[in-house]
Parts: sequence; C-alpha cells; structure tokens
Amino acid sequence: MSGHDGAPAAEPEAADGSARSLGQAALHSARWLSLSRVAVELTAFAGSVVLARLLTPAEFGYAAIVLTLAGLAAAATTQGVGTPLVQAREPTARQLEAAMGASLAVGVTGALTTFLGASLLSSLLGSNITPLLQLMSVIFLFCAVAAVPDAMLQRRLDFRRLSMIDVLAMLASIATALGCAWVGLGAESIVIGSLVLTGTTAALLVAAARPPRPRWHSHEIRELARFGLPACGATLAYTASRNIDYVIVGARLGAAQTGLYYRAYQLGVEYQSKVSGILVRVALPLFSRATDPDELRELRHRIVRLHAVVLLPLLGLLVVIGPTFVPWLYGPPWAGAGELVQWLAVAGMAATIATGTGPLMMATGHPRALWHYNVGSLVVFALVIYMASGESVETVAIVVTLFRIASLLATQYLLVERLVGIRLIDTLRDDVLPASVPTVALIGAAFPALSLLEAAEIPTFLALAGTTIAGLTVYWAVLWLLFPNARADFQRLAKRFLPNRTAAAPAPSSTGPDSSP
Repeated sequence: MSGHDGAPAAEPEAADGSARSLGQAALHSARWLSLSRVAVELTAFAGSVVLARLLTPAEFGYAAIVLTLAGLAAAATTQGVGTPLVQAREPTARQLEAAMGASLAVGVTGALTTFLGASLLSSLLGSNITPLLQLMSVIFLFCAVAAVPDAMLQRRLDFRRLSMIDVLAMLASIATALGCAWVGLGAESIVIGSLVLTGTTAALLVAAARPPRPRWHSHEIRELARFGLPACGATLAYTASRNIDYVIVGARLGAAQTGLYYRAYQLGVEYQSKVSGILVRVALPLFSRATDPDELRELRHRIVRLHAVVLLPLLGLLVVIGPTFVPWLYGPPWAGAGELVQWLAVAGMAATIATGTGPLMMATGHPRALWHYNVGSLVVFALVIYMASGESVETVAIVVTLFRIASLLATQYLLVERLVGIRLIDTLRDDVLPASVPTVALIGAAFPALSLLEAAEIPTFLALAGTTIAGLTVYWAVLWLLFPNARADFQRLAKRFLPNRTAAAPAPSSTGPDSSP
C-alpha cells in the first residue's frame, strides 16, 4: 500500500507470504526495532533511576495508577481502529478516512469522560489523584491522532522510521520528566513525561505518514467495527488486567505500597514486555501476511523460542539478585521492592512465553475469542488481587505470579491450541524447555555465587557483576550442551541480525545462501 505521504515503502513487503520472505522481513524489521528499543530502554531505564532518587515511592504510586490511562487510550484507538487497517489485505481510501474519523471520535469521547469523571475516584484513591487524572485525559487525543498514521507505516513495514520516532519521543519524554522532577513537581513530572512521549510520537507519525481527512462513511465504519470492536475489547480487557492491580493496591494498601509494587512489577514483568514489544509490533503484520497455516505455526514457534532463550536468563538473574540490586540502584527507600522482584520475575517468565498470543489471534481472525477470554481473565484477576491485597503487598506479588503461570497455560490451550492448532505440549517442549532448563541451572549457580561474594564483603557492584557472569556462563553452557537446536537458532539470528559489513562488496548471486536483503 502506498502511504498518503507519497513515500515508497522503506521495508521489504514480503508480499508472497512465504516463510522465507516473511522471515527476511521479520529480521529486517526486528533489526531496526531492536536497535531503537535498546536505545529507548537504556534511556528510559537511566531516567527511571534518576527519577527514583528524586521522587518518593508514594509519588510513583500515584503516577502508576494514572498511567493506566495510557494503555487504555492506546488500546481504544490503536486496536479499535489501527489493527483492522493492518490486518486488512488492502484498505481503501474511504476506509482510511472512516478510520481517522472514528479514531478522533473515540479520542474526544475518552478525553471528556476521563476529565469529567476524575473527581468521582477521589473518595476511593485520594484527592491527589483527581488533578493527575484530569491532566492525563489529554492522552486520548494524542493516541487518536496517531492511530491511523501508525497503522499506515506498519502496513509498509517501515519499522526504520517507526524506530526513529520511538527514540526521539523517548528522549523528549525523559528530559521533560527529569526537568519537572528537579523543580519539585512530584507525581506530575511522570504524568507530564508520559504526555510528552505520546504527543511527540503523534506529531512525528503525522509528519511521517500524512493521515487522510476524517470522514464518516457509515458502510466503512461498520466494516471496521466488525473486526475493530472485538479487537479493541480484547485489548482493553488485557490492558485493564495488566493495570488493575495498581488501582486495587492503591485503594487498599496506599500509595507508598503501590509505588514499591510498581517498581518491582516494572523490573520483573514490564521490562521484559518492553523487549517483547519488538515481537508484538512485528508479529501482527507478518502473521497477517502468512498464507499457509504451517508457515504461520513455524514462524510463531521460532519467534517464541528465541524470545524465551534471550529473556528467561535475565529474569532468572533478577530472581537471585533482586533484594541486593534494587536498593543499590534505586536507593534505600526502595529496598522493600527487592523481595517483590524475586516473585514477579517468575511472572515475567510466564508473560514472556505468552507474548505474541494477541497478534496471533488477530491475524488468524479470532478477535472475538480473544475478547471473551481477556474479559474473563480480567474478572478473575481483579478478584484474586482484591483478596490478596487484604493481606500484604508480598501476598499480591505471589498471587500475581501464580495467576500469570495459570494464564499462560490457559491461553496456550484454549486459544493457541484449540483455535490455531499449535499444541500446548509442543509449546512447552519446543519453546519453553530449551530456555527454562538452563535458567534453572543459572539460578542454582548464581545463588551460591552471590552469597560467597557478599560474604567476602566486596563492593556491591562487583558482587552483582560476578554473580551475573557466573550465572550466564552456566546458562549458556547448559544450552550449548543440551539444546543444540535452540542454540543454532540463536546463532543464526545473531548472524543475520548484525548489520551487513560487506555491503560494499559485489552482490552475491540470487541463488547464493545470503541473497536475502
């Protein structure tokens, strides 16, 4: 599809839907997304460390509750409007115009509802929350403007441009948040930083892919709604289930405990999901273009296995070093988050394996099934978190971990196996086992290593570094000896993922092994 800005597609289209062409497109797209994601997350991580030393856990707790709106706003517009455009074979000009009109309508409605209803939550969450919610309501408008241009760039697989937008927006966000915190704005600094992130992203997307004029075409609106409403409902339910724990913990245990839980959840679950965002962003357009079920299953299998091999060892290290690492990095006020990280890192492992289920369901035409499942999951999750929060924040972390493990098994069986045909036992054997066994070995080696290093009273940084080296060495040794297929997949990915250093050399023949772009 040609964009409205008239620019040619910047990425390979993989139009034939073959496993080879889709794999090449995936590698090309993932290369740019990963490079940008590394830059974005390193910047964001450094900014979060500085913010944690400028703000209190309670201020972070208030901000964590309000930031729930960011996910809801993105879900309402991106999934309700953008996803149908990405999933469609070739959207028409009228569909693009209708999508823009629908997106703006959703954005205005969400912003007004949030602003006017913010005061109703003050009795539940405290009066401090009202001005923060009213300020954050603007994010619905930013997301509404960004949805269609983002979908247009995704359809072209123009992830290079999307990556540059991510980096620039994050730099603006971190600089703004740090400046606001430095002058003493407290929780507002995090909210303003989030607004700058979304607003800058929207402005750059509009500049990169000029959106159509918004118009209300009834027939096209109904076509979008047929797919978009279930997709939106599924993502809203999923997003709510990922954030409702902050609201419940804030209401029952207070802002300070919410701040500690937020910090632990970010480290244990959210940071892996930020890396997983590379997979999620690439997966939907690629899954949608796969024309053969076997190729779709093979593409999904390799993505999930490599994803697990890369992320599970990092989460395993958090299980070991969490109580030492958190107060060393963020400061003594955050020490209470250290033990929570140990549990939530296990939840992050389960979330790692489950990542990509949503795009798979969307691409294979099952948004309604995903919607029903996510709504049921949200209800169950809210109930168990409500009961656990009556005890302590530690109980909440344990319950979240158990729920994520159960949710992984349920989604893989009820959705992936029954609707797509990828068996749960195959996922556990082929995708989970090659990463989980070496991770268990890592944990078994890293615990005594950390104990010995701490007993020697060496500086904390050196103890953490030594533990990391010992754990990762054991991990890769076990992976190398017991799981050669997973190791070979990782080596092939690393080889193909690195930039081509021989670009100036004569091009190989089209029949050569490296003739892919």
